[in-house]
Amino acid sequence: MRLETEHANRVKHDISGLRLRWDVLGPVLFFFVIALVLAIVNRHIIANAHFEVGDFAANSLLIQDAKSLKLFKGNYSRIGFNHPGPAILYVLALGELLFYDWTRIAPSPFAGQLLAIAFYSAFWITLVGAFFKRLSTSYLATALLLTTFLSVTAFSQYQVFASAWFPHLYYFPFAVFTLAIARFACGRSDSLLPLAISCGFLINGHVSFVAITALMLAGALLANQALSRTVVKRTCPNWLSWNTLYTNRRALLTAFAALMAFLAPLAIETIVHFPGPIANYINYSSGQTRNGLRESLRFVGSYWANGPLSLTSMWIILLSGFLYVSAKGEEYFDDVLGLLTALVLATAGLLFYASMGIDDLSYQYLGLFYYSAPAIAAAAAAYCVYARIHPQGKAVLTCIAVAIGLGLTYTKVRQPSEYIGQYNQPEIPVLFQQMTGLGRLPLVLDRDLTPNWPILVGVEAYAKRKGVELFCVNRGWHILFTDKSRCTESALRTGNRFIVTSSSASNTTEWKPSLDYLGLSFYRVESLPAISTQQALPVESNRFFYANYVLGNGWSAIETDFVWSLGRESELSLKIDPHTVKRINLDLSAFLPRPDSVQQLSVKLNNVAVAQFTFTADAPSKACPINIPENSNELIDVKLVVSNPSSPKAEHLSGDPRMLGVALHGINAE
Repeated sequence: MRLETEHANRVKHDISGLRLRWDVLGPVLFFFVIALVLAIVNRHIIANAHFEVGDFAANSLLIQDAKSLKLFKGNYSRIGFNHPGPAILYVLALGELLFYDWTRIAPSPFAGQLLAIAFYSAFWITLVGAFFKRLSTSYLATALLLTTFLSVTAFSQYQVFASAWFPHLYYFPFAVFTLAIARFACGRSDSLLPLAISCGFLINGHVSFVAITALMLAGALLANQALSRTVVKRTCPNWLSWNTLYTNRRALLTAFAALMAFLAPLAIETIVHFPGPIANYINYSSGQTRNGLRESLRFVGSYWANGPLSLTSMWIILLSGFLYVSAKGEEYFDDVLGLLTALVLATAGLLFYASMGIDDLSYQYLGLFYYSAPAIAAAAAAYCVYARIHPQGKAVLTCIAVAIGLGLTYTKVRQPSEYIGQYNQPEIPVLFQQMTGLGRLPLVLDRDLTPNWPILVGVEAYAKRKGVELFCVNRGWHILFTDKSRCTESALRTGNRFIVTSSSASNTTEWKPSLDYLGLSFYRVESLPAISTQQALPVESNRFFYANYVLGNGWSAIETDFVWSLGRESELSLKIDPHTVKRINLDLSAFLPRPDSVQQLSVKLNNVAVAQFTFTADAPSKACPINIPENSNELIDVKLVVSNPSSPKAEHLSGDPRMLGVALHGINAE
């Protein structure tokens, strides 16, 4: 009898050990299988990705710093600053190192980044599957939930599986964060580390997630207080009780340490470049125009359905009601209630962002991550249906549903990204060679306002990989070129200076470019004619001249006979004859939306304040004279600083959101 008992105990121990090993090895094996499948499905895209341009090249500039562990900032924002952290960029850098630099598995550095994205997506999908396993406890049910989630994801935004575009890379971390919030609201401690990791990746990727995740966390804590004291008080621990905090102290400290690690780069950037990026975030937020509640609700609802707002709301309410009624009284009621809470909080987070943080609600991609909410809701609904199906034949029906779902997902995921045209521009090396022949490096580029930046940043990334400082950007600099690409005073004094414009815009025969290739025209500045005395240059009849040689940062596209300054600062670059020109006159008019509006304008010449002008309703237009100092260089930079720019949208005059200051109608010299 004793021997039989010992044998039974050994068998139980072996089974427990085997189950424990499978609980660890199973997700690891699943992770590698998913990564391999995604890599195989996208193998043709990866094989042909060689010379990236546009946003992908801008990220590659930062990734080169990450490869040497020198990167402490995130990807660039179209607003003009970097996002809080480099977590995703380090993942891509690791892919470039591992799959190209070290092993040559990938055919190019950018292809190595795309392979890294396959592993990145597989990691988050594995975590999503782990959360669904905790809800269902059955591998078959987990397969159904995960298949439903992936199918809805594929038909909503198939590109999130393999695209290198950052808005797509936020999707899966947000899904994991939402599922972790659901567990947290129900007092579950098994979600804390995934909660911290997903939160860290989101905040590093986009500054808006600071507010969104904070709001969701605060809401989950409040929901936990309500649930632990009312609906599910017996099974939902209270996070604000000392007993719960003490019991989970290690998990809490581990999660806190993980989150702090993600915030460390932001702290370093703030200390080294004080006040750093935080000041930029605050300035943008304080100057942001708020969107109306109805418009924000319509923006949020568009991710569920494209119909009228009322129908979208009704559909969401019916789905939520189905989940609640189906799960009530069941053992999984707590988990479904947590999911409903998390979905409400995710919706509130996006609504807050749409109302307070988005400058233009037509940019649908800004909330692309929220497509994960309908996918999670569909998975929860699938489980509620699964739980109520009669056991007889359930396994067969589930396997059929999973097979169909995976087949449909495959058909969508294998489609190429809409941005695949920016994955390879084979003429980039040729452009690099031709630019190196223009003169001493780095070249000094004055970039005009035509849309030539994707190719230009592509050749910059190519040059940086080769260890060559090909050019710096003076006029027309943008954050996507990175801070290091700004021209120094030394480069401006000694460098070969060129104006860069799109070839399609060069419809003049008056000046010939030094280089015209791949849609870019390079005009040597020294060959341009100088503005002479008694010469009038109205915008209307000199559009090419202004667009390509005069207007720098802070200007709109040229309208019929004028061009608007945008924001507080706008730049002009002028070439004059310093021996004869003693004064230039700017023909300006101010945007004065109200009868009592007053606009102050300060003018700086080569960064030295030289004049100040006031515009009122009685005198909205004037010629503004600027004296040229003696011994001035022939190239002068003029900066207009507007005291109070405002938008027609904010003034309820039109839907134009641009922050307008003054309109430039022309220039003449004396």
